[in-house]
Amino acid sequence: GVAVDANARARLGRALAKDLYPVFMMGRGLGYLTGATGKIDLAAAQHDLERAVFLDPKLYEAQRLIGELYLRQAPGDPKAIAKAGAKFDYAVDLAPEDIASLRAAAIATAQQHNWQPALDLFVRLVRLQPWDVDARYHLGQVMWELGDADGAERQLAQVTAHAPDDLRARRVLVLIHASRGDTRQLASELEAIATRAPDDRDVASDLAAAYGALGQWPKAIAQLERIAKVDVDAPLAMRIGDAHRAANDLDGALAWYGRAQQLAMGKNTLGYARY
Repeated sequence: GVAVDANARARLGRALAKDLYPVFMMGRGLGYLTGATGKIDLAAAQHDLERAVFLDPKLYEAQRLIGELYLRQAPGDPKAIAKAGAKFDYAVDLAPEDIASLRAAAIATAQQHNWQPALDLFVRLVRLQPWDVDARYHLGQVMWELGDADGAERQLAQVTAHAPDDLRARRVLVLIHASRGDTRQLASELEAIATRAPDDRDVASDLAAAYGALGQWPKAIAQLERIAKVDVDAPLAMRIGDAHRAANDLDGALAWYGRAQQLAMGKNTLGYARY
């Protein structure tokens, strides 16, 4: 009773291959790749998957799986990424609307910093699945790399609206606001990150700097002193002293300057003790 359009019906009714043997080889290779056969065996997976595409080069699912295999064999290796990317691109050529192939090709292309081709692929992916917040994040990130801050912000704002805890999107938004000198928006985004990642010292430090630029010194002091509770050194103590001075708290400033001096002397004393 479910209505299926003509394109979906064609995809659902498509025969995977003229000959079932390549499909069998692909299935067995997938079993070795994932461990569904009882154990992961990448060498056996490569043998079966490459055999499948040799028998039927247009079996795009197998082409994509070989790309995934190459990535598994050498994680993070630029040569493996390029080799896998070629397989993903071919799979997309064979099946332009296959979501898994499009996603794999887009991510591999972005990992190689080929931003314009990656943009084209992510645009296609988002058009096919506009609800996919992960694809939309990658689209925004690639737009940012290409210098389209406005386009990136539009995409990433949609991500954070539907996935508020996506810190990847929020961190790119921080870069966008910083590039524009929009301190209020920058502080707002950093606050959202700090709420979700309270142990991130870099975020707390950047948030303190943003509060200082806005003249909100009590908030800046609170962020810096929160960092100091975990770990404090002389430069941080000096920075906290400066913040207290900017807030017209002379006693607080002197206390932190004194602590900075003690920390600096302690460091120097340890240095001399080695000799």
